[in-house]
Amino acid sequence: MNKFFSIIPARIGSKGIPKKNLYPLSGKPLIQWTIESSLSSKYISNTVISSNSDEVLNLASLFGATSHKRNELLSNDVARSEAVVKNVLEELEYLQNDFDYLILLQPTSPLRTFKHVDYACKKIIESQCDSLISVKETPNGILKTLIENGQGGLKTGFNKDFPFMPRQELPKAYMPNGAIYISKISSFIKTGSFMSTKNTFIVMDDFSSQDIDTIEDLNTVEGFLKSSESD
Repeated sequence: MNKFFSIIPARIGSKGIPKKNLYPLSGKPLIQWTIESSLSSKYISNTVISSNSDEVLNLASLFGATSHKRNELLSNDVARSEAVVKNVLEELEYLQNDFDYLILLQPTSPLRTFKHVDYACKKIIESQCDSLISVKETPNGILKTLIENGQGGLKTGFNKDFPFMPRQELPKAYMPNGAIYISKISSFIKTGSFMSTKNTFIVMDDFSSQDIDTIEDLNTVEGFLKSSESD
C-alpha cells in the first residue's frame, strides 16, 4: 500500500494580507479549506501543519492534524517551501519510515479539493513517477520569448526554433498553479526538489487554480464561491 502524508505550510507574517492563513473566506479561515481537502483525501493518512503561529497550530489540533512548530529562520518572506519540507522531515523522523510519498498543499489554493488531491495521488502511483505537480494551461506564445544574452544582444529563452514557429505548431504550455506538489520521499531527500527528472502532472482549470495573494484575490474567490452556490 502506497502511503501519503501531507504538509501544509502556514506561517504567520504575510505582508499582503495580515494573518492571511487565518483570514476568513466564506465563513472559515483560509487554511481550513486546505486542511479539509487533505483530511478528506482517501490517500492521505497524516496531515502535518507547519507554522510559527500557535494560533494556527491550535486550529490544526482541533481538526486532528499533526502540528509542527516552525522556527523563525524558516518563517520569513524568502523561506522556500523545499526548506520547510526538509525541516519537517528532519524533525519528524518517523515520516521517512512510515510513508512513501509527501504532498505539499499550500493554503493559498482554497479551491483545490480532495478530488484533485486523490486524482493526483492516483496518477503518480500509476505513472510510477518520482514527482507530480499541478498546473494550469497558459498561452503558448510565451515560448517565443527572447532574453538578453549578456553581450548586448538576444537569445532564445526556450527552444531555439520556437520564436520562428507559427503559434499553432508550438507545444502546449503550462504554469504551476501552486495547489499540489507530490514527491516520493526518497526522491525529495536525494534532490531537494519537487521537479524530478521522472515527473508527471495534472491540469486544473482556472477556477480551481485560484491563488490567494491579495485582498482582491480573496474577494474574487469569494465571488466565485457565492456564484457557484447560487447555480
